[in-house]
Amino acid sequence: SPIPSHPSTALIDTCLRGLDVNGFRCCDKIILCDGFSCGANHFKRGRIDSVAAVAYRSFVERLSQRADSVVVGPESSTKLADGDPRPPFATDLQPAPCQAVCEQSQDSSQRGRLSVVDLVEHHGFALSLQRGVNLARTEFVFVCQHDWILTRAVPVDQLMQAMTVPVRYIMLPAPALSGYVDIAKTKYSIDVTSGRHTNSGVSLLPLLMWYDKPHLCRRSDYLQRIFVHRFAVGEFVEDVLGRDRQLPALRQAQDWLSEHERYGTYMLEAPEAMVYYLS
Repeated sequence: SPIPSHPSTALIDTCLRGLDVNGFRCCDKIILCDGFSCGANHFKRGRIDSVAAVAYRSFVERLSQRADSVVVGPESSTKLADGDPRPPFATDLQPAPCQAVCEQSQDSSQRGRLSVVDLVEHHGFALSLQRGVNLARTEFVFVCQHDWILTRAVPVDQLMQAMTVPVRYIMLPAPALSGYVDIAKTKYSIDVTSGRHTNSGVSLLPLLMWYDKPHLCRRSDYLQRIFVHRFAVGEFVEDVLGRDRQLPALRQAQDWLSEHERYGTYMLEAPEAMVYYLS
């Protein structure tokens, strides 16, 4: 989305380098370039003036010239029509076991394809992400916003293998959640360590809400649980389904851990943060 530093590609370049050197070099990458509305600059709401608009279009053009493929325009099926069924975010449906490790294990030196999607119209994070997930064809997707950088190697294969019941989503640890265990205890009176899940050599702590921070998730979970929800332009998955739905449900549940199994959100335990926010 538009930022004051455009047309420079420095921020997205840093993000891509972080992915390449920390476990995702071989993975195909889809960059979603959101559209904007015109007016006084309010970057977080996707509203920019004519000067910023020229800079952003120049940025998208520079990025497109480096891509292996470019898709232009919104997808007509991004928004659900009235009357479509919308199952709840929480579900008792069980994900299928991971059948194979993704293609990245086959040749770790090969760089994946880079695709740029120019959405033209303003969507916001949730609807932009929906377009990217619809275009992806892999079993798993790793979601990373353009202003986050990976700073440590990610055990991608182990995380995918750990994605079995009840794990549906794994977030990488960020500095803001360095005291997560204590925060959960003092703020919500919940001992998240009681739900620690260990599998395939990694240790995972249950997250009390879905975050948009860098995370790994099955594509099918996004399609069958997240994007059955009707998101409005400008909304974030974290706000609508994490903060406003999952967190209150867990706080009100008599048995928060049993309720949490219906959401399956976890954070990788690591000695230090693995991602940092750049802007």
